[in-house]
Amino acid sequence: MTIESVAVAQLKSNLSAYLAKARAGTTIAITSHRKEIARMVGVVAALPHGLPAALDRLVAAGKLTPGNGTPLTLDLPPPLQLSTAGLSVSEMALQDRGPR
Repeated sequence: MTIESVAVAQLKSNLSAYLAKARAGTTIAITSHRKEIARMVGVVAALPHGLPAALDRLVAAGKLTPGNGTPLTLDLPPPLQLSTAGLSVSEMALQDRGPR
């Protein structure tokens, strides 16, 4: 990964050139008063599986299978319904502490 530093003023006056560099894969470190304040990176083009390059290589190697977009269900039992009768936990704690 190539990183190139540029001051804000220089970036503003040559924005098109720096956008082209970012599109080509260069990371642009934007500085103000010689301190890095931001980075500009190009957007990764969509690969065959719509994944980042490293994950796409794993798919191609057969080590990863992309999902189908449907969330995984675990067939869990329905959640318990809590009773509203009786004291709340806060009330029980206050009773346990006793009078102050």
